[in-house]
Amino acid sequence: MKSRSETKKIKLSNKATLLIEENHSTPIVSFCAYFKGGVRHETEAQNGITYLTQAVLLKGTEKFSAEELAFKTEAIGSVIIPFTDKDAFGVYTSVLAKHLDKALELFLDPIFHPIFPPSEVEKEKQVVLAEIQESRDEIYSHCLELCDKTLFAHHPYRFPIKGNPEVIQNFKQEDLVKWHQTWYHPNNLIFSIVGDFSIKEVEEKVSSLLENLPKKKLPKLIIPSENGERKKEIVEEREKRQLAISIGFLAPQAADEDRFPFEVLNGVLSGMGARLFIELRDKKGLAYSVGSRYDAVLDYGILKTYMGTSPEKESQAKEGLLEELWRLKQAPPSEEELQRAKRYLIGLYEIARQKKSTQALRFARYEMLGSGWRTANQYPKKIEAVQADQVQKMAEQYLHPDRFSCAVIRPK
Repeated sequence: MKSRSETKKIKLSNKATLLIEENHSTPIVSFCAYFKGGVRHETEAQNGITYLTQAVLLKGTEKFSAEELAFKTEAIGSVIIPFTDKDAFGVYTSVLAKHLDKALELFLDPIFHPIFPPSEVEKEKQVVLAEIQESRDEIYSHCLELCDKTLFAHHPYRFPIKGNPEVIQNFKQEDLVKWHQTWYHPNNLIFSIVGDFSIKEVEEKVSSLLENLPKKKLPKLIIPSENGERKKEIVEEREKRQLAISIGFLAPQAADEDRFPFEVLNGVLSGMGARLFIELRDKKGLAYSVGSRYDAVLDYGILKTYMGTSPEKESQAKEGLLEELWRLKQAPPSEEELQRAKRYLIGLYEIARQKKSTQALRFARYEMLGSGWRTANQYPKKIEAVQADQVQKMAEQYLHPDRFSCAVIRPK
């Protein structure tokens, strides 16, 4: 029996999208419900409502209490995991194939029939507020979050995923109910399932469960754009001895074919054997930690370099980061740098691909982004095809001296 078959895509009558891959490598099934939304669909007065709604999703349904739902999912060795992102939200799980029928019932119930008990809403608000405080105390992750705020003056991507504490404190049960009624619909859903089953059998099961869900009209969003032609800096002072810097640029969006050479550009910069680490940490001794991160999302891409250093090295560190970025514009990476970056990216991708849950999430994400689920399987070939001159072209096109933004967290 072959371990992997061609994935099948089905569009149901209520506009739900179903993606199925038969994979017999292990007796496990993974599936996810993926919705377009997240921070991208929030306003300043709503920031954090998606994350909070997701946090309360499993706290009781029309059929099960929170305790019953937890007991029943644990009894089949499963855990239901909600997530929220810049441009999407959803839920995923994995289960032994023999428990697939029961798992589907338990999985879909809280997604489409939650009750949001007021007491649970208040409890989860406190949990989320504590999470926000904890993430703000972590200097590097908070600096990267501040960098988003500098890059976007108008677009909702400037908002933190977990939300604004002042806004979160005011949310009530009715706010979450209304948000759920607005976005959790089959015509906003991509349901992806990968595992040890027959495609025909699963198609019938999942279709019968989803087909009865009524579609609703989704709101039309007018999302502000950014031209990127500005330079801005945000500085926070802390009772910390370290200094953190993040310099960011707008980059190719997720569905853009430029995304792949830009991924390699980021691979040339980031990692222990990459340019930023070798030049700024090893050779110049400017950083405790240094690297870069490329987030390819629906409307834009975001490149963020980051560095942790001593306060007295702030100006040197900032200049050093920018020098390495400008150097990419002046000459293509060496063949050795190019091949290291490719091996690094493809290796990480293939290792993660061994998990069926990762594959299910990737299918759904690429389908939601508009490039199509097949891109999840084409990624290694697209990375391998990137040439050094394409990496330089990406640097020339996106790394403009007048278009970067900077976030700094320094000691008082």
